[in-house]
Amino acid sequence: MTSHPAPPAEKVLEVMEQAGIGHALTDPQGVILYQSEAFSRLGGLSSTPIAGIPWFRLDNASEERKDMRALVWQQFISRKVPWHGIVHWHITEEKIHFYEGTGTHLDDGSIVVVLNDRTSKVLADKKVEDTISFYSQVLRDLPIALAVTDLEGRVTYMNDFLPERLDLTANSFVGKTLSDSFGNGLTELAEREAQNFMRHKDYNEGVTLELQQKDGVGTWLAFARPLFDAKGERVATLNLAIDRSESHRLREEHARLTEAMYEAQKISALNDFAGNLAHELSNILHPVAFYARKLTGDATRAQCTEYSQKINKGVMTAGQILRRTLSLAGRSTDSPEPCDLRAILEETLSSARDLAPNGLEYEAHLPTTPMLAAVSRSGFSQILLNLLNNAAEAMNYAGTVTISLDHVSDNLPGAFADKGMTEAICLRIEDEGPGIDPAIIDRLFEAFVTTKTPGRGVGLGLSVVKGLATSWGGLVTATSLPEKGAAFSVWIPSPSME
Repeated sequence: MTSHPAPPAEKVLEVMEQAGIGHALTDPQGVILYQSEAFSRLGGLSSTPIAGIPWFRLDNASEERKDMRALVWQQFISRKVPWHGIVHWHITEEKIHFYEGTGTHLDDGSIVVVLNDRTSKVLADKKVEDTISFYSQVLRDLPIALAVTDLEGRVTYMNDFLPERLDLTANSFVGKTLSDSFGNGLTELAEREAQNFMRHKDYNEGVTLELQQKDGVGTWLAFARPLFDAKGERVATLNLAIDRSESHRLREEHARLTEAMYEAQKISALNDFAGNLAHELSNILHPVAFYARKLTGDATRAQCTEYSQKINKGVMTAGQILRRTLSLAGRSTDSPEPCDLRAILEETLSSARDLAPNGLEYEAHLPTTPMLAAVSRSGFSQILLNLLNNAAEAMNYAGTVTISLDHVSDNLPGAFADKGMTEAICLRIEDEGPGIDPAIIDRLFEAFVTTKTPGRGVGLGLSVVKGLATSWGGLVTATSLPEKGAAFSVWIPSPSME
């Protein structure tokens, strides 16, 4: 090994004394021959050198550390080359300083040792190192997929969350783009997400991805955020993906169970409805059959007339029941004709008020002139009865039901506006109940949909309302009110719309 020429001892010591540098002159064994005031102060040593003890054994470090220093010193002496390193100097057992130490051979065979205090820097570097190690572990163990990509889209870091689901290591993704590893144009997609965030700082939508995993296709919600340096220049992209596979599966399972329960409810309600219908028809047709048998016997002319009238009445009643049943499918067998809706409403409200229990009130806002529209008189009355009864039940028969009838020429429903219609008659009934459950609002007018407890209804009232209104070219809407209750509106074409 090439040795370096030793500098003159006197000149080196003179320069360091003038500069106030902490230094000491030692023999080849490390015993101090001379020490500067700064060296004594840094090492917490007496100003008088201790004879026979090497400088690197003068602190309160452990014997193991002192032996390690002795080994390094022997190597330094034997190699005849300058030494440089960090000295862990134990002023006390608890108080440790970190010195940048150098050792240089001089021309007279002695060695000059220089110490510079680097405690603040070493501790700061250690803190940074510990922080990096901590966050590296946090990022590695996070229950989300995380990757950092450079401006070309290549992965520079990836934690273990997603690779473990693919039976791969995180390093196998480094240097590749997201599209190289997963396809689906993920690199371009991530860049679009990062750009969206740069344009709109409150952008937080994310995108849903389907990724092939070892246990099947997984559903992930992904985000991308730009990363900037201290100068504000973009240097990388942070890509995050949250595993939504299980929640997606649970949502699908919930939807299937909800649909199955809904179908079961419809079947149960249909069974109840069929039983009720059979019972009503049986009550009517049983007497009809009885009188028909009487006609085949020895009946007088007067009895024949009586029996025929009773048979005819029973058949007509059965027909009315069946016609009402047809309205469940959106059909009405009654032909629409010009009717005064205000008069029908006043007549129906009069009966409703007579039958209302204490605490239930009806407040009507009606026009002062007739309100004509082409409807079935009995059908419109049935709509009123169903909606009024629905409102009363929603309030548990206590509160105020508000009814209005208006000619409307703006803010028409979309279905009317799409057909170019500009006018309609609107019947609106508001209650003070709990409002409409968002889970069923889209299916509210389907047959057999109900929130009532078993035995209180089969969910046909609102479907009848829709069926009758539809048969006249109208429609029905429902909304929850902002404060309390719900509003049902029946929209009927006005005569000027025909």
